[in-house]
Amino acid sequence: MFRALKTLHLAIPLFFLSATTIQVDELYRAVFFCAVLPATLFLIYRERKTFFTNTPSAFWVGAALLTYLFASTLWSTDITSKVAIRHLRWLIGTGIFICSMYIIGRDILENRRPFRHIAHAIVLFATVATLATYMLDGLYPARLTGPGFLSHAIQGPSALISLWAIGFIDRTPFDRRNALLTITATSMLLAYTLLTQSRGPLITLIVAIILYSALYLRSLYSLKLWPLVILPVVTLGALITQIEWAFFQELLDRGSSFRLVIWKHTLSEASNHWLFGAGVATNLRETSAGLAILNEVGINPEHPHSIIISMLYYGGAVGLGLFCIFSGLLLRGLICARLTGTGIACMISLITTFLLMSSDGYRLASGPSPMWLIFWTPFALSLAYIAHHASKKQLAVNRPPYPQSLRSD
Repeated sequence: MFRALKTLHLAIPLFFLSATTIQVDELYRAVFFCAVLPATLFLIYRERKTFFTNTPSAFWVGAALLTYLFASTLWSTDITSKVAIRHLRWLIGTGIFICSMYIIGRDILENRRPFRHIAHAIVLFATVATLATYMLDGLYPARLTGPGFLSHAIQGPSALISLWAIGFIDRTPFDRRNALLTITATSMLLAYTLLTQSRGPLITLIVAIILYSALYLRSLYSLKLWPLVILPVVTLGALITQIEWAFFQELLDRGSSFRLVIWKHTLSEASNHWLFGAGVATNLRETSAGLAILNEVGINPEHPHSIIISMLYYGGAVGLGLFCIFSGLLLRGLICARLTGTGIACMISLITTFLLMSSDGYRLASGPSPMWLIFWTPFALSLAYIAHHASKKQLAVNRPPYPQSLRSD
């Protein structure tokens, strides 16, 4: 068991690192299928009698949501056996990844294993490497993209922001070395996100920086590092002064990127199958909503660009209801657990996820993709935090109120 757990602790950071820094997608897929997947399955089998002890109810609702979305392929438009098998593979792969992050989260929290410096070191390396390539190749002022998960101008920064946010779910002391690494990674992530020209992730990152700064300001003050909190602000200011106005003009000219038009036609189409949805395998581009969007604004979107509208469109009222119950149970579990610094960090990571998904994202089950990092990683670690405190509470209940030797016969 120890070797499998150790393998998982090595494979998960390697998976995140290769997915955000290396152009060859086969590498991070190989890490997942050859290391993460077998180690996770072995641990689940080895601890099958106790693995789901104190598992939060949100875990099972999340499993029901993924299962329902897979079942919706049965009534999707023009479904084929090949597409159904692909969605089944995605369901299994996503489920195993969630379990792997849940296992990692439980071990990190229960044994106080350091995680912050790993997550933030990956963020720092990925942003520096991508920015260096971007500048050396003379790609400015085009939208910044990178390798692997960073190949998409919106999901790329969203994935790094989620990885940066989950780094704060760490029970180890916040020392000077970790503080310097975190502040430097934050500054580079801010620069990276600005150059992607993705307004949603940029606004979300600024909100998250404010929230985490408020959470850790006391620690930074005791370490005499509180003046460095302004370093991300200085970085952003320096970038703005150096960037040409045409860069910001292009950012502003995109307006809402036709989100309102996409949402209007998607909701209109969703009313035709409001109970069970159109099915997760339905291609929006080939529906009447997709054609209406194409005729009105000249683009044919792949998805509705909102997790809430996507749940309603693909899963109907049932899918959206399961999603809301899942999210509500998770937030309720965090609130009912002891909200220490780590618990508040979990809450902020979930807020960050919801903000990132409000204007993008739609497929909760997929192969190895940015969605695993953006959505499922913060949720799995939050589930681990809830389970960790539930187990601590159970131990406190079972502990004798006074030493056994003093108890009367």
